[in-house]
Amino acid sequence: MSNNVVNAYRFGSLLPLSDDDLKCYWKFSELSGTIYEASESSVALGTSADISMTGGTYDVTGTPSDIGNAVLFDGTDDYGVSGSSLTQFSFGYSTDALWSLAFWLKVKSLSANEFFMNTSYTEGPSPVDDAVGNIWARFENTNRMLFHIARGVDNTRVLSFQTSDNYVPDFTNWYFYCASFDYNASSPQFSLKRDNANEETATKTGSGAVSPSTSASFPLNWGRRDASPAYYGNFEVCEVSLWNKIVSDDDQTLLYNGGNGREIY
Repeated sequence: MSNNVVNAYRFGSLLPLSDDDLKCYWKFSELSGTIYEASESSVALGTSADISMTGGTYDVTGTPSDIGNAVLFDGTDDYGVSGSSLTQFSFGYSTDALWSLAFWLKVKSLSANEFFMNTSYTEGPSPVDDAVGNIWARFENTNRMLFHIARGVDNTRVLSFQTSDNYVPDFTNWYFYCASFDYNASSPQFSLKRDNANEETATKTGSGAVSPSTSASFPLNWGRRDASPAYYGNFEVCEVSLWNKIVSDDDQTLLYNGGNGREIY
């Protein structure tokens, strides 16, 4: 834990933001190559969660004013993979599931079943379907966002959530999203906000999540599912943070920063 104040020179008037329980922080501001996991927290996954990219357009400008540039996934063949471990993201889908996923996103286009991130793609023998709050851009022209978690042994979803129509408002602007899930909380266990408002919630649909030692089918994939067809996603992304806690409303406000964004370090 480092209790960092974000870029004190630029944001001297803002309250400090603690990095307690920050498992992963991917800025997506690199100019080429690997997207590095940059959390300085004592629980950081570190290099094991670095994202190896295939394709991608780097250094995309036009992001909110107080954060860095982004990476574009083209919806055709761009994708990334976070290391090779099949268990490092088990805090996203197990009986100990507790997480918040915060990110800035500009969706560029949508068709059915486009993926943002996932560690599996089935609900049968695989331990998870969409672990760690995988986003399916499965919008059917209604601009919905989906989050699923499945136990992977009997076609049972522990969480099956989809937003209302037009939750992704357009394909031209950046929006801040924060999804949170606490398997052991009282209902609702899941929450999604856009731009620090527009909250939609869900109650878990099953109680049979797998043990924390259960392996996922694949490492964490970005911009596709690891199957055929891959359902590549078409979006720009930056400032992704994955926490092993529920990020408070106050901290979501700090990260949103009135629409300007905020870097954690």
